[in-house]
Amino acid sequence: MKAFSIALATAIPLLAATANAELVGQFVSNDWTGTGAWENRVEGKTDATIAAGTPTLSSAGTLASQAGVNFIDFNGSSFFNVLGNDANNPMYGVGDFSITAVFTTDGNTQQSGEYPTYWWDHGGVVGNERPGGPPADFGLTIDGNIVMGAMSDPRAYVSSNVGNLRSTTTVDDNPVHVVTWVRDVVDATHASFFLYVDGALEASLVNQEDVSAAYDILSTPDLSSGSGFLEGFAIGACSTIGEEKFLGRIAEIQIHDTAIDPTADGLGLHDALVVDGVYQVPEPATWILSLLGIVGLAICRFRKR
Repeated sequence: MKAFSIALATAIPLLAATANAELVGQFVSNDWTGTGAWENRVEGKTDATIAAGTPTLSSAGTLASQAGVNFIDFNGSSFFNVLGNDANNPMYGVGDFSITAVFTTDGNTQQSGEYPTYWWDHGGVVGNERPGGPPADFGLTIDGNIVMGAMSDPRAYVSSNVGNLRSTTTVDDNPVHVVTWVRDVVDATHASFFLYVDGALEASLVNQEDVSAAYDILSTPDLSSGSGFLEGFAIGACSTIGEEKFLGRIAEIQIHDTAIDPTADGLGLHDALVVDGVYQVPEPATWILSLLGIVGLAICRFRKR
């Protein structure tokens, strides 16, 4: 019994470290109260705050059968910002990263602007588009009925897309979709990009020229024009000033600071988050760890007897 209790006591902090080693941002719709900040479940990391409009909590209805499940309804005028260019921001200092979004467009056609060939002119799920081709802005957006994941080439003024991936699955419908966009830095001038939709790899670019790895992706551009862009990134829009907002409902955003395979054993993001078309609200990891701690304490006390 002594050996078992020691092993369990050792496993508890190890599990905590493993569970949070790569996850730097997790925004779950059920955590938001309908007002104020949208909590980041990762301790010490920046919360999302309402930047404009009036997002609302929306019961999932036919999208989820269990009681108490909510989506955050983005009506085309509202969005959140995750602000700051410091270690608390989930995207601070990242080279490799993975962004996962669980959402439904509710069949809405997304907003688009005057440059439809570029990722930053479509409905933004997550993004920090910057004016004038600044270093390494990025976004996960929806172009009409497909998903795009891309960055801007910091050497181009108007912007040439880097890692510009487009899904084959259409998402302008009612079901809940899980999308993961991955950037895997190869070296100072190259990176690979992968786009997963509903548990399947749909597009990839391997070892593509990408010099943005040398740039700070949260940096602020020259604000002399008074454009109002802020350091950080947006949820529900392409930029921190609310360009090309998302029309639909978001259930969850996850950000990893490494390149992950969302289909891998032990992760399986799609299978874990959506089962038979129903979004599964993840329990906070702290609850699980607390339960394990109680069990470990009980075992230790039993051994002393």
